[in-house]
Amino acid sequence: MADLTELAKRLQERTGAQANLLAALTAHPTLVGYGREQALTGLLRDLIPRRFEVLSGSFIPQPATGTTGKSVFQVDLMVIDTTEYPTLFRAGDIAVVLPHSIRTIVEVKSGLGAVRNRKGKIKKGETFLTALEQIGNLNLHLLPDHAPLSVLFSFAAPVKNSTLSKWIMDAIAERNNRIQLSNAPTCLPKQKSTLRESASRLTASVLPSMIVSVSGAVAIKVETPVVGVATPYYSFFRTKAKRPVMAAFVEHVVSTLGAVVASRHVTGGHVDDAFKLVAAVLDSGLEPDPKVASVSVADTVAPI
Repeated sequence: MADLTELAKRLQERTGAQANLLAALTAHPTLVGYGREQALTGLLRDLIPRRFEVLSGSFIPQPATGTTGKSVFQVDLMVIDTTEYPTLFRAGDIAVVLPHSIRTIVEVKSGLGAVRNRKGKIKKGETFLTALEQIGNLNLHLLPDHAPLSVLFSFAAPVKNSTLSKWIMDAIAERNNRIQLSNAPTCLPKQKSTLRESASRLTASVLPSMIVSVSGAVAIKVETPVVGVATPYYSFFRTKAKRPVMAAFVEHVVSTLGAVVASRHVTGGHVDDAFKLVAAVLDSGLEPDPKVASVSVADTVAPI
């Protein structure tokens, strides 16, 4: 009998080792980040059925999103449906694609524990707020009716769900503060535009579907109808018996892709079953974290 928990642990260990190889040789942040992206790409390629490809690159903005012209976006990892859609440009693992073909986007971070000093400068790495705005900006420019699964993935901090919960609440408070400032009668037109544009990158609809840290924190965005209105919030999870968080990430991606395939009725049952089988092998045993309450991210403050 195969020990699936042991398999998941070994996969996480292998991916972690590969992710840190360049970090052992160079301190250049771009190279270190590239190494970690490649390690995660390799893991997904091993476990996602071949209907999809894992690439890096960009997508062409569409008029429906209010943006046209050349692509200005960079996506760390994209899971692309190349069965139904072509790549517009491709050189190895780098591609420019149609937004219709994107099924998952992943922003990969070495860690999210950076803080600002008294002068407002970031000491090291990236802040959680900056990372949220990056993935929010990508989601803003993808087609609303083709919204992909979006994941903010960290190889380090945060370790605890309680920390992640606080970071999310701080981000929502910052979003609301920007809107309130833009609503002030004394706010100049240019400043109003800047504040509202930055706040739009933190609205509930464009926040990542999943936030996961290899160190242990996991949050998944869900919506519950309240008096006929969908109320978005993050729920926090932990893995059973200390199973690897990396497995929870891949399991969630694979399950979502399987649901997309099933909903489009484009394959036979045996192919649909392949996604379920992979998800079963990776079963991370995610369960709600009883120590951390859900956090609402509803857009409660509106521009006027």
